[in-house]
Amino acid sequence: MGHWRQVAPQGAKHNGDEQRAHGTGEMAGEHAQRADGQAQQHARDRAGEQPGGQRRSAGQAGIGSRSRAGGSRVVVHAHHSSPMRYLAVFTSWPSRAYDHDMDSDSPAGQSMSHWLQFSSLELLVGIADHGSLSAGARAAGMAQSNASRALKTLERRLGYALVTRKTSGSTLTAEGVLTVQWAREALAGLNAFSAGVRSLAEHGNKELEFGASMTVAEYLAPSWIGQLHEKLPSVIPRMRIMNSHDVIQAVEQEQLSFGFVETPQLPPFLRSREVFRDEMLVVVSPAHPWAGRKDPVTLDELQQTALIEREEGSGTRAFLNSLSTVERAKPIAEFNSNATICQLVAGGMGPAVLSQLAVENQLKQGALVEVPFAGPALMRELRAIWREERALNANERMLLGIAINQSPRS
Repeated sequence: MGHWRQVAPQGAKHNGDEQRAHGTGEMAGEHAQRADGQAQQHARDRAGEQPGGQRRSAGQAGIGSRSRAGGSRVVVHAHHSSPMRYLAVFTSWPSRAYDHDMDSDSPAGQSMSHWLQFSSLELLVGIADHGSLSAGARAAGMAQSNASRALKTLERRLGYALVTRKTSGSTLTAEGVLTVQWAREALAGLNAFSAGVRSLAEHGNKELEFGASMTVAEYLAPSWIGQLHEKLPSVIPRMRIMNSHDVIQAVEQEQLSFGFVETPQLPPFLRSREVFRDEMLVVVSPAHPWAGRKDPVTLDELQQTALIEREEGSGTRAFLNSLSTVERAKPIAEFNSNATICQLVAGGMGPAVLSQLAVENQLKQGALVEVPFAGPALMRELRAIWREERALNANERMLLGIAINQSPRS
């Protein structure tokens, strides 16, 4: 951005002309200071003085003279096409080009935003995590030759050593340990900013892809999707059905940005929100010995009894494992379908512990019998999940709101 101001005629000798030149120069300096924010007042004042302190006129200052202040430059050009000579004062910012940044030092007092490369922070964190410059460079996606140069430049500008280099690898100095901690926080903030603005930009997306565990996909999501279509008819929902473990993995690897799971334990890098509180029921066929028992089945009995179960990685299997205090009996059989398990239980193959959502119709029809459980109700939380550093976009927020408002959670 350039700032153009009329100043005194070249060679002005009267005090009034000098005062006007000084005053208009201050106005130009104020604009330059707003644009750059780095000591433009000092540069402007110095441009009108000789070494001995004698003020020079605008003409004596010279055509095309430059004054550096805080990494910016003030370029003064004279225009001779008018009796009143005009000087164009143009303030330019330091180049952000990689080579320029690597070769130049940061002037004292200059804002760090003028010279700091976030890639250098990623490199420093990578060295801390992987123990060597080469491994840190790979993690930051940087060539090793550039990485060495970037690290040296960062150390020079900060004013202290960050890394001790050895043939066996690289270790952080005491100052480096603190700096890495701050770098992590800075990068996390930048990622949050990036995710937030991206989510706002995605408001108009016409597709909504999400993952859902089996129970959620079969018994809850269809109703949610129907309401979503009523509110946002132009949005095309795409639901990927998998078990809870696979949904978590897909979100972790950023194959999906959003999903619903039923497992009781979640990784710390995920944010989550409860959308449904689901009761698990012990069910058998009407001909099973437990069908007519008067005493509730105990946790010990349940642990020692072979059940028809969901597969490893499912939220239902994880919930049963979380209840157990000892190793449970091996399953009679494993399936990735709630409906298949219900049919086999009704056929007399054995008992099962399933979501009330999966068995309520068979219970009403008499195909299954609920066995009372000795102890508190077997309750679990079904939750929406997404990565901690990511903000949900407008369509995802709409679906989450529908799930929370529609589903009873107690």
